[in-house]
Amino acid sequence: MGKYKNRGSQTVAELALNNLLKNIPKMVANYGEAMNRFSKDAEAQERYIKGVATWTSIMRDDQTRMEIANAVARAKARYRNMVAGQYGTIPVTVQR
Repeated sequence: MGKYKNRGSQTVAELALNNLLKNIPKMVANYGEAMNRFSKDAEAQERYIKGVATWTSIMRDDQTRMEIANAVARAKARYRNMVAGQYGTIPVTVQR
């Protein structure tokens, strides 16, 4: 099933970093090609607009916003407890 499922979190992080670093050149090339195709594809642009509008509508729902805010707060608290004193800052992924 998942290639990381039975590995420790440190091993998962190290494997993920190695995989990311190895794939950066391919990712950069693929992204450039994809963006060039996207800039000329009206159908893809319409799908993008529809997808962003739908996602925005869902994310603006009060219940959804509260559930996400609560989950982020719990995750940040767990993260801070786990890395207390190890790092100077916490990565900012979600703004309040």
